[in-house]
Amino acid sequence: MRDIFFMGSKDVGCQILIELINFVNCNPGYRIVGVLTNMHGNAIKKLAEDSNLTIFKSLDMYSKLNNVDVNISVQYHEILRKMHLDVASLNVNLHMAPLPEYRGCNQFTLAIIDEKKEFGATLHLIDEGIDSGDILFEKRFSIDKDMWVGELYEKTLEYSVILFKENLSRILKKDFLPIKQFSRIEEFGTNICYRQEIEELKRIDISWDEKTIYKYIRATSMPGFEPPYLLINNHKIYLSKGYKNG
Repeated sequence: MRDIFFMGSKDVGCQILIELINFVNCNPGYRIVGVLTNMHGNAIKKLAEDSNLTIFKSLDMYSKLNNVDVNISVQYHEILRKMHLDVASLNVNLHMAPLPEYRGCNQFTLAIIDEKKEFGATLHLIDEGIDSGDILFEKRFSIDKDMWVGELYEKTLEYSVILFKENLSRILKKDFLPIKQFSRIEEFGTNICYRQEIEELKRIDISWDEKTIYKYIRATSMPGFEPPYLLINNHKIYLSKGYKNG
């Protein structure tokens, strides 16, 4: 019996857990020994409960496990340390961005600001860094002209699930050839962005040209989050998408 652990959150995490459950149900040689999520994982908790899976409350609880074959992480918020990585013989993360170009957070925003023509999703090994482990599998796609950040997120979500589904069996069988990220930096470049940096990216400077303002508004207008804004007399004036005249 091969033991699998899942840690993740958000919509993509829930969709990946569904794929994992479906795989295990069709392959009796595997089982899911636990699920770990966070404040953004209510749907995951409900899915785990409905599927009779054990819900773990913390990484400390997880670190007490032994002999996990594969740990799969999807949008889990904590960095795994050596004591956590040692629990499983293989630790894999699904990152909703191409690597090594976009490590960390705010990757959808940065890709639009950088005027990238290509984006993607990556399955990579987890190390003690931030999205810095060896690349296992990836799926890239073109960014549509004038795409908004929410649209890029939805397209990446679609490709992320496809990438995982196509390669889950190979991951569990350890049928892959890892690629070092540093070997691709010259070709693709690399960047890392932290969650707190999004506040500055949302601040629009009225002195910018029209094209730049439009680009930053598209890049930072994520549904469900604070919109981009102008700062006038220390007051935030929020900007939103309207209707085009003519």
